[in-house]
Amino acid sequence: MENSILYPLPFAPIFKDKIWGGDKIKTVLYKDFSPLRNCGEMWVLSGHNDDVSVVSDGPLAENDLNELIGIFFDDLMGSKRFSEDNPRFPLLVKIINTNSWLSIQVHPDDALAAKLEIDSGKDEMWYVLDAAPKAKIIAGFKKELTLQEYKKHVSNNTLEEVLNYVNVRKGDAVFIPAGMVHALGPGLLVAEIQQSSDTTYRIYDWNRVDENGNPRELHQFMAERAINFSDNKPPVLVHPNTDIENKRIRLINSDNFNTNIIRVTRRLDFTLDTEDTFIALLAFDGEGTVSSNGVTTVIRRGEAVLIPASLDGYSIENTEGDLMLIEIYL
Repeated sequence: MENSILYPLPFAPIFKDKIWGGDKIKTVLYKDFSPLRNCGEMWVLSGHNDDVSVVSDGPLAENDLNELIGIFFDDLMGSKRFSEDNPRFPLLVKIINTNSWLSIQVHPDDALAAKLEIDSGKDEMWYVLDAAPKAKIIAGFKKELTLQEYKKHVSNNTLEEVLNYVNVRKGDAVFIPAGMVHALGPGLLVAEIQQSSDTTYRIYDWNRVDENGNPRELHQFMAERAINFSDNKPPVLVHPNTDIENKRIRLINSDNFNTNIIRVTRRLDFTLDTEDTFIALLAFDGEGTVSSNGVTTVIRRGEAVLIPASLDGYSIENTEGDLMLIEIYL
């Protein structure tokens, strides 16, 4: 096929019931996740084998993201990270709603993932879309720990004493590198941008049991291998000025992804100047359109649109209030 049929691609959400999930994906983002009882995660852009995003509108509707990569290759992905030997979409974009604490957990880095022959490591970032009063996260330790000190706290059930609790509010962002112990607290609605991995090693799960009365599996040995004890300093919260209109405002940059905030109050025209990579746009407020190659795609809060790397340019316009976007690229 010719890459001339590519356009800004919208995707259908994938809803996931979680033991700690809530209802803000419905009440704040207006996404109907029935028949689920609650929705802990909504995957908005995924090439992960567990659940692959499917195009929801336009000439390529009903094709999934991995099928399109197999057809269009670097015309879709860009050459910055694309390889025919490993044509995986490198990112996973989620929205998470927490009604109680997530497990205290850690993710492997790329080096450990390669040894274990699993997807990849998992750097991630959180951007807080909504937060209850006094909402908290756990990010790293209060102080540097050795493996021996850490194991002693785990065995004595005193790990909470050395965890770094951080108060967060709407508009905060934080980078959680692979190897950092972390957890989201209750009352949060968070956009998560991460490497395309769903590998999580649970350390502590607050003594919860599932509907059958069984505790969830813990992964102490693998967590000990994954934790980066040599560099586990608490992260710094970022709070970008989202009142600035029609300009890219830097959010989080890392080796595996870059992110900006854009408040769109009028038509904006862009060229693809991000070093030959796709761009993903995640809307978290308002409504608008993304147009390129003769196709106009609607984007609403809680939805993602993928702009293929081969397009010459694109325009964004708000149609209902200010359109608030997280821009994501490699």
